[in-house]
Amino acid sequence: MEQQTSSKPCTNCRTRKVKCDLVRPKCGACSRSMSYHDCEYVDRGSTTVQRLQDQIAGVEARIRTLDAPQAVRFPFSYLDIPRLPASQRMDVPFRQISPNVMERMVENLLANGRSQRGFFLGNTSNMSPALMSTVQLWAIHFTRLQSTNPAPETEYEAPYLANALRNMGSALATGGSPLHAIQGHVLLANYFFRTARIVEAKYHLSAATSLVVARGMHRWSPAMSAEEVRAFWVVCSMDCLWTVADATTSNFPFNTHAVVDVPWLDETQPYPYGTITTFLTLPTSGATALSYDQAAILFERASRLVEHYRPHEHHQFVLAFTSMDALIQRSRQSSRFAAVSVRALISAAAIQLHLPSVAGTDPSAGASRRRIVDAARELLDVVEGAPPLADAFLGTLLAIAFRAAVALEGSGASAASERVLADLFERCVRLMSTFGATCPLIAAQCRLVTRHSIRGVSFHVTGPASYPATHLSKTPTEHRHPSPGSQFRASMPRPSVNRLPNELLSEIFVHTIPIYPQSPDLLGGDSPLQLLKVSRQWKEIALATPLLWRAITLPSEYPVTGRRLVQLVVEWLARSGACSLSINFGFDRESGDNLIQRLVSAILPHRDRWEYLTLGITPQEISLLCGPAPLLRRVHITVEEDTLWDGFIRASAVEPITLTPAGQLTSVRFYDVDCTLSSLPWTQLTTLTLQHRTFAQCLPLLEACAASLLRCRLALCDEDPYALRIVRLPHLHTLVLEADVSYDTEVQPHNALPYLTFLDVPGLRRLQIAGVFLSPMPSAAEYLDGFVGATGCRLEELCVQGPAISSVEELRVALATTVPVIGKIFAREEETLQCELEWMKE
Repeated sequence: MEQQTSSKPCTNCRTRKVKCDLVRPKCGACSRSMSYHDCEYVDRGSTTVQRLQDQIAGVEARIRTLDAPQAVRFPFSYLDIPRLPASQRMDVPFRQISPNVMERMVENLLANGRSQRGFFLGNTSNMSPALMSTVQLWAIHFTRLQSTNPAPETEYEAPYLANALRNMGSALATGGSPLHAIQGHVLLANYFFRTARIVEAKYHLSAATSLVVARGMHRWSPAMSAEEVRAFWVVCSMDCLWTVADATTSNFPFNTHAVVDVPWLDETQPYPYGTITTFLTLPTSGATALSYDQAAILFERASRLVEHYRPHEHHQFVLAFTSMDALIQRSRQSSRFAAVSVRALISAAAIQLHLPSVAGTDPSAGASRRRIVDAARELLDVVEGAPPLADAFLGTLLAIAFRAAVALEGSGASAASERVLADLFERCVRLMSTFGATCPLIAAQCRLVTRHSIRGVSFHVTGPASYPATHLSKTPTEHRHPSPGSQFRASMPRPSVNRLPNELLSEIFVHTIPIYPQSPDLLGGDSPLQLLKVSRQWKEIALATPLLWRAITLPSEYPVTGRRLVQLVVEWLARSGACSLSINFGFDRESGDNLIQRLVSAILPHRDRWEYLTLGITPQEISLLCGPAPLLRRVHITVEEDTLWDGFIRASAVEPITLTPAGQLTSVRFYDVDCTLSSLPWTQLTTLTLQHRTFAQCLPLLEACAASLLRCRLALCDEDPYALRIVRLPHLHTLVLEADVSYDTEVQPHNALPYLTFLDVPGLRRLQIAGVFLSPMPSAAEYLDGFVGATGCRLEELCVQGPAISSVEELRVALATTVPVIGKIFAREEETLQCELEWMKE
């Protein structure tokens, strides 16, 4: 086996919180375990289990898509758009334009059409033949759009298109640059979308996405060039927009967006916890003007949110809906002077989010209708200022505004509202007709919209709001069928709720988070931070409610940087006022950048309010924790050490922990924490867990808390036998004796001591003991019989744990006959039992 010492522990050892010897391909703990066989390490990418889970999730998403009722898509279905005549698509002899003329056409394209055609290459002087042919195709197309009397398409554009497709087919086979291949596919995808050849456009967009993922451009590396960063965001934004427009799943593999850490185009530092995730979850997102890529992601997430609604996830959806709505509103305010396409996408996102709610009759539906009208007006105002040769996706945004007007008309409108809707209809058709003069896709959409408008057909939303899905109907009653969104929109904040007294609203807010000492998420949909985004009134009430902020949990990974995480913790604790605190930090030693020390330092000023403390720290933080903790009731500390145990003596001396005075402390769980008789007020403890200690080290501590101890769990290290004294624990009713499963300290059968012999526990009711402690005995049943007879206890439950017992059934039969006073007898081979966790609860 290959020994590695620089890797993280395997997934099994991290889950079980045991030491890992880091041996590849299978560590020692997994090799000895009877339950954990799939030993996998995450430092080399996703594990097999994670990849299988991702594939299963993708298949399930595809099944839901196929099972969903199909509706006619509005304002256009790609299948409704007529394909170009065969005469315009046939392969014709190639007629080359003179090099001088072509050079001027390419210069004109790069000077005036770079940003809107998907160009991300900075240097175009050394283009591959495949890319050059694609650029020449676009140069001809762009020149024809600018010309007042363009030549027929079949004369030059069609031959150059055929030439570009031939060259792109072998772009990589001839040794071309992958970046040039991606650029070529992006240009062809935009060309085909613009010319309403959707199937070919989707093919080239999928090809560009596949190349981006294959090159790993979604993950940041120091060697990554600026062109690669631009390439990723161009492809990502195109995928977000066009897959939403077609109501199909993303071309990126499942959950790729969650791991993107490439910085935005105007930034230089990567986001270690996810660029897109950070943008969507941080409370400060949207405070500054959005870029085109951020607006595209916002549009996509708002659209997908309603599409993926499930009734059993109603609570999570309401929080996500509220958070997304607040982010959109902040973005609309901060991006008032942004580019046309950015403002149009933000307005369209607002329409997509609220459109399923317009058919309702509750006050919140009225608020959504007003929000839609404002967003549609803003979208049309923005598009009116777009250049004549604008992006082809503007037609889709105009169609969304048109559908919004149709849905509002079907929901019932007053005379004043009818005038507003009539204005929206007229402006949508006029703008689509204007842009359709140079874009076949928008022209096709305009024809569909005009045809429906002339027929007087109304539309009713039956599909997801991600891309308009409607059912054509001439029956007025069908206009009011509830959309998917109307089923959940009734529970959104209403004006009547805001009229409640602030004290009552504060009490309601407290009941939305887990019961103390459990804590809500620091970020995400269940965080109290979401309340700050709803309205100014809710923000003021939430900030003035300390009970919302009295519990905080930090798992090992969060989508924010270390500095921002420490800042959030400081702000969170400051809002808790004078309340007692429940703190749970689950970081390990590889967090880096002194993050653990900075987080521990952040909670030290509040030590007089600690009530429930759970920490995963390194030995260096032990000294910081020492001191008084007057309100502390429960403390769980796990020390992640760089060095392993050499039997049962520490390889490096660590200062013992001291938490005194602590007059309320009753429950302690120490993993790898050095402690002495002066460390804690042992006489008042009722629950004690010690791991990675010898039995001789535990006995003095057990004697110190003998008068009050009710539950005890010991994970014992290997040790040399020597004389031990008997300890009497008169009130102990639950005892768990485990063998330390760290690879270098595991207790071996040849030198395990009869630990029960040294414990006088007359009140014991539940006992779990590792089989390795019984295997050296001549007879496990006789040994347990002697223990029960000597202590006088009446065991109600006995659990024998681990693979060291030769025959489970024989042991059960022997115990049933030898020790008849035992109530329930069972044996398990698992190293960690659920009953153990239940027994140790207070």
